[in-house]
Amino acid sequence: MRDANFWPDFPTSARKYQNFLEAAGQAVPSTVVAINLNTIKEILRFTPPVTIDKWDLALDEYNFDVVLQFLLGSKITGRFNVKAPVEIFAKELFKKENITQIDWDDWGKFDWKDFLETKNILAYSSNKELQRLFQKWGLAGIFNQNPSADNFLHFDFVSVGANKSEKFVWTKLEHDSDIQADGTVLNTLKIKRTHALGPNEIKDLLGFDRLSENVKSLLNEDLLWSLGAGQNRTVLRVWVPRDAVLLGAKNPSGAVKWREDPVLKAFYYEVPLYVLPGESLEAELRYTTILSRGSVGWRPYYLQLLGTPGRDKTSLITTISTEETGKFSASTQNLGRPTKLVDQDFRAVVEFEITR
Repeated sequence: MRDANFWPDFPTSARKYQNFLEAAGQAVPSTVVAINLNTIKEILRFTPPVTIDKWDLALDEYNFDVVLQFLLGSKITGRFNVKAPVEIFAKELFKKENITQIDWDDWGKFDWKDFLETKNILAYSSNKELQRLFQKWGLAGIFNQNPSADNFLHFDFVSVGANKSEKFVWTKLEHDSDIQADGTVLNTLKIKRTHALGPNEIKDLLGFDRLSENVKSLLNEDLLWSLGAGQNRTVLRVWVPRDAVLLGAKNPSGAVKWREDPVLKAFYYEVPLYVLPGESLEAELRYTTILSRGSVGWRPYYLQLLGTPGRDKTSLITTISTEETGKFSASTQNLGRPTKLVDQDFRAVVEFEITR
């Protein structure tokens, strides 16, 4: 449900879900919790593969998502009961004899800090006390641009391709802040997307050779496309400060557009990114922002990155550069190093030689 967000601010999206349920005459939950597939993946790391004898399938941490998508996409349980395989899988996974095989040593190996920092679980409650706890625990998923930040970045990946290819796509982001003495910041953002699906990879994940003939027959070209063998079509929303001005963009997938979100009163560049299996796509944006703190000879710089929930196969390198008369010293150790899309600050101090 989290991946269907209308907004990167989870409370705003959660309240919209509540409104929808109310309008439909359904019971309205006071608390909304969103998880992603990484949660199930972590459980499967510590349990035996889940076997579904009915179709002779074994689901583990590497293939459970593709197998479930195959079962649903093929309508193997009939078009009036499409979601039944999910229920069957869940019942098997959470059987007492399965879950009790996870011991305290296993939980001790689990990196809860990283799991929560990457926002694999988000929660919202209409109960103010409970909501304060979610915020304290880092589960609230609030879109909070720090007013003291000189620059801001948030990456929001929106699938528009109607297939499940994102599992196979690697993303590399590079952002450089070229700081000028007058406070102008020339931002350069480079985006590289690689659709790394290998030959027969989907069939291998399904254990295709071991399937019965009647189950094999369900995997046609259309279903293979839906499972990820087709073009990945994603629109990347790059959220930036209000004063950002686009200087130019190179993008083989189409024009980059400036958008305003009236609900969040925030702004973003809309970047279409379409890439075929076995291919890579590179795009580049150049835009300016304003650094108003400091003076001509000395300026502190603070770039805020708001993390993207549950992103795998994605890295960001952030760098600082200046004109010839300038030099900078890093105030945080994450500058120039690959990092995950998690909440973090990038800070530096830039100094310029003043000639009289």
